[in-house]
Amino acid sequence: MFVAVPHFMGGTPNPVAINSEIKDAKKKLAEAGFTGDKLVIGGHSLGGVFAQSWAQGHSDDVSGLILMGSGMQRDNHEINADGTTHWNWDVPTLTINGTKDGLYRFSRVAEGWWHQYENIEQAQKGMFPIIAIEGTTHMSYMTGDAPSNVRKNDLRPTMDEDKAHILIGGYMNDFLNQILNDVPVNTAISDHLLAPMVEAMKLEGYYNLKKPCYTSPLVNLEDPTCLHGSPWNAANAERIMAGSFDDNKNISIVTDDNFHRVSSVTPIHLAEIDNTCDGSNKCTLNSISVTENIYGTMDKMDTGFYPIAAHEMRTKLMSRQAAWAAAGVENPDFHELDETE
Repeated sequence: MFVAVPHFMGGTPNPVAINSEIKDAKKKLAEAGFTGDKLVIGGHSLGGVFAQSWAQGHSDDVSGLILMGSGMQRDNHEINADGTTHWNWDVPTLTINGTKDGLYRFSRVAEGWWHQYENIEQAQKGMFPIIAIEGTTHMSYMTGDAPSNVRKNDLRPTMDEDKAHILIGGYMNDFLNQILNDVPVNTAISDHLLAPMVEAMKLEGYYNLKKPCYTSPLVNLEDPTCLHGSPWNAANAERIMAGSFDDNKNISIVTDDNFHRVSSVTPIHLAEIDNTCDGSNKCTLNSISVTENIYGTMDKMDTGFYPIAAHEMRTKLMSRQAAWAAAGVENPDFHELDETE
């Protein structure tokens, strides 16, 4: 039996109302001759959030959950000691999302993919499939006139409604087949669509993959439960700041980026270069940089509507003058190298 929890644009539904809806659906199906005992809950948009809340309190009664234009909430998972993701429920859950959804960002879908696929603990692999459909929107699950908020914020679909409904229905059927017959949902196309965004999040050192380490030592301890630093900054920031070392091809630079609160003073964390070169032999400078990602506050509600990427990466680097001096360049001038560059 499939019961849909609506969007509830007018406010937050109370669990009693959801219970009543499910009870009524069961009664009507029984009167029509349905004798099955599997209950699958579906929720669209905020209805997906409420469906999760309801299912958590009724996990013994629910065989599956389908979320449309929605996703599994962040507060339902935790990071294990080995760094993998554990979801705090055992209800198989399918999420279906579109690349043109203006109310549940595709980037938020990519975050879910990392936790539900790439980083998931072995015991839960395959339990939470994600389907990403090219060209569908927040409205693609519905018919009729769009609610005002959807009209205002949704993007234009590049897939027509009938085709979208056929695809969505097909994926729902695949998920039911997984529940009933243990046949995994094929997510290969979705994985391909989401992979570039997941890679961007990893390069940023996105805090909703794992928390930043923020330990007291300048160089963060290697801890699988937290993020050491930004891989993009490690590969690029100090190297770009240092420049060409006056076209000296013998000198290269390797950076260890570390996540710290850049405004902290107890202790204070400053960038540094840990060795010097004589400028005439091949040599690699070893530098340490400090980064803090800054995120918007509205995404803390985890509705998928607000931007999730860092809007600022505050980074402490060594100046170009300091890098050139460590590389063995004689008398590098701060004004010429840093102030006027």
